[in-house]
Amino acid sequence: MKPLKRLFVALSASKGIEVQATQLIKKLKQGSDQKEIDVRWSRPENLHVTLLFLGETQESEIPKIKNAIQQVVDKLEPFSLKVENISAFPDVNSGRVVFIQVQRSQKILDLVTALEQSLGYPESTNYVPHMTIGRLRNPKSVKDMISPFVRKKFGKISVDEIILYESIQAGPYPVYKVIERFQAP
Repeated sequence: MKPLKRLFVALSASKGIEVQATQLIKKLKQGSDQKEIDVRWSRPENLHVTLLFLGETQESEIPKIKNAIQQVVDKLEPFSLKVENISAFPDVNSGRVVFIQVQRSQKILDLVTALEQSLGYPESTNYVPHMTIGRLRNPKSVKDMISPFVRKKFGKISVDEIILYESIQAGPYPVYKVIERFQAP
C-alpha cells in the first residue's frame, strides 16, 4: 500500500506580501525572544491562504481531486482580497497561531463552498481566511508582542490561481510541494 499524501488547496502569497511578511516575522521574532515566547515562525516560501485542508489522501485519489478543483476554477472570476492586520487563534490572550488576516469577503466564502461541494467535503461555517506566520508550542498571550503591528497593511492577493499542495514533513518545518496550479480562465 502506497503512503498517504497530506494535501491542501490554497492561494499563494504574492511576492510583495511575502517580502513584507518576512520583515514582519523578523521583528516579531525579536519580540518573542525578548518575551521568551516559544514560536516556530513560518518560512516565507510557505506563506499561503488555505482554502480547504484535504488531509491524508491516497495517491490514487489525486486525479479526481484535480478534476474537481478544475471544475471550480473554470467558473472562477478573478478577484482580489485585502491582506492586513495581525491576530492569533484562538485569541490574542491565549494564542497558538499568529496570523495575518485576509479579507473575509463573500467571494472567498463562495469559492471555499464551491471547492467543498465539488470535492465532497462538509461545508464549513466558520472559515477564516488567514496566512499563518507562527505557531506557539504552548498557548500564551501574544497581545503585547503583536500590538505594534495589528493595523499593518500588506496589500492584496489576486485570486486568479488555486494551488493543490502536498505538505511533506521535513525536520522542524514542512515543505509545501506544488502538485498542480489551476489558472482561472
